[in-house]
Amino acid sequence: MVVCLLYLVGKVGINMSTKQICFMCEGNGFRTVHEDTTKTNVVLVQCSNCNSNGEAFILDQEKHDKLKAEFERDFKPYLPTLADYIKQQN
Repeated sequence: MVVCLLYLVGKVGINMSTKQICFMCEGNGFRTVHEDTTKTNVVLVQCSNCNSNGEAFILDQEKHDKLKAEFERDFKPYLPTLADYIKQQN
């Protein structure tokens, strides 16, 4: 059954998914975010993009690259860093 499925996937031209390091958590499996809109507390949360595995399945490379560029341009500059979280804990 598996052999037939792989044969059909190859014949139809469907690309097999590949794994890449998650761009949202940078492979850590967790991200730092602000707890609320006052931006005073930084908390660690599990990454929802890769389910805290550090690697994400890529089905469409072009769409992935577009999302990654949008994330790095629009959201990443405003996210707190792990250093911010460590400063808060001390």
